[in-house]
Amino acid sequence: MDLSRKTRLRIFHSVIESILLYGSETWTLTKQMTLRLDGCYTKLLRYIQNIKYNPDAEHHASNAEVYRNDVRPVSQVLRERRLSFIGHCMRSKQPVADILLWDCDDHLEKEGAKGLFRMGQGNTKTYLKQLFEDINGCSEYGRDMVNQLREDMLDREIWRDMVKKVSIAQKNKYENNNNTNTSTTTNTTTTIAKRRGRPPGKRAMQSYDISPIKGAAKRRTRVPDL
Repeated sequence: MDLSRKTRLRIFHSVIESILLYGSETWTLTKQMTLRLDGCYTKLLRYIQNIKYNPDAEHHASNAEVYRNDVRPVSQVLRERRLSFIGHCMRSKQPVADILLWDCDDHLEKEGAKGLFRMGQGNTKTYLKQLFEDINGCSEYGRDMVNQLREDMLDREIWRDMVKKVSIAQKNKYENNNNTNTSTTTNTTTTIAKRRGRPPGKRAMQSYDISPIKGAAKRRTRVPDL
């Protein structure tokens, strides 16, 4: 039974995406982990829409054709969920907000325990640092404005506008990067095909000498004389 793209996406969002992003509001991700998550999400989208990844094909479906205008990268969805979640936690007056917004750097400076982390461990990624990365470039918050950040979270309208501003900024950034990557990929595929002396989308045929394999098969199947 051939399903429409709308039906396929509804199944995808309700069954697959909900499992993939279960509990994701509390994740702290590095840049490499975010790229891997986006790549996994793109592969799942291609699979549910039956779009194969074949760069050598005459018409290769790019990521822009997979996402179109009705599907967003999973990193954008995760960023909005995280910002909305911390706003709900702060307005609920529950201890979970204080736990999530705990500033370990400030705590270590007050306690004089700067050498707590071992050498080579790197910069520890906390939930507070993740929030500052999420709203980076969309607000005037700095590392020394945690109290102001808490006050804005308590105001539902102010924080809702902040989430929308972050969403619009990320959407514009993704569209610009996608347009640049599409043109670059097309030019690269055409250039490689010209260097190989064949039109784009055509694979070069390879020939193999199978005579040794045939000889070995004959030796194995020979019946001894009785």
